[in-house]
Amino acid sequence: MKIKLFATLTIAASIMFASCSTSPSGGGKLKTDMDSLSYAFGITATQGLDMYLIQLGIEGSNEDEFYKGFNEGLKINTKDKKVNARFIGRSIGVQVANDIFDNVNGNVFGIDSTQSLNKSQFLAGFIAAARNGNLKINRDDIDIEMFVQTRTAALQESRTKELYKEHMEQNENFLAENKNKPGVITTESGLQYEVIKMGNGPKPEIENTVRVHYAGTLINGTEFDSSITRGQPAEFPIQGVISGWTEALQLMPVGSKFKLYIPQDLAYGASGSGLIEPYSTLIFEVELLDIVR
Repeated sequence: MKIKLFATLTIAASIMFASCSTSPSGGGKLKTDMDSLSYAFGITATQGLDMYLIQLGIEGSNEDEFYKGFNEGLKINTKDKKVNARFIGRSIGVQVANDIFDNVNGNVFGIDSTQSLNKSQFLAGFIAAARNGNLKINRDDIDIEMFVQTRTAALQESRTKELYKEHMEQNENFLAENKNKPGVITTESGLQYEVIKMGNGPKPEIENTVRVHYAGTLINGTEFDSSITRGQPAEFPIQGVISGWTEALQLMPVGSKFKLYIPQDLAYGASGSGLIEPYSTLIFEVELLDIVR
């Protein structure tokens, strides 16, 4: 049966279904205008159901089981609070154990199928919090949201490091060799730079906004950004850029041109950005044109 209509089902909407049938003969003859209108409303209430069922994996032979459960739901007396509560619990339980757990697990581990949250402990935590309100872990005074954020970030960083291990080693080796080249200066933070031209203007301070021309490349020579290519100098506050730039710009008198070699921890780190892969060293030629304010 091809059903063309059905609005998105939510947990609340899945609790109660309006009675409908697949044909006029199934629901009796349409004797009055009200019968016809009721039947028509039943049809329009199924908007999008076919696609929703396909998303849930309910198609083919599974469709019969869906309609068996559907018909059972029609017979539930929602005025009986115990029966109604059990029915709602079943609906929510199915979604939590499958959709919600899978979504959370996917957000943490992405497409990495070798790792997974413990489903039993996930469900135990869900039930405990639902019954007793906000809880702590092992009775320690730990903020749950902060715990989730910090542990998830650590897991994701560990996974990213493993995925980009070779790339990270290549970039670290590049910096280790580059710092020994004549003219390259290394600061305490690990920033490396060489002076192409030293200007004689004032040095900007951290609260200033500057105007610059620059070109940025990766260690393999790939250009990922360039005001020179765009033909338009860039303006930005010194505090609004990656920390490698923030440090370098305060070393440059106006009129200077430096070549910067910025380690990943002073750039985009594990997150990367666009063409910039995680843990990438960034190389910039930067000319400080002016202090705007």
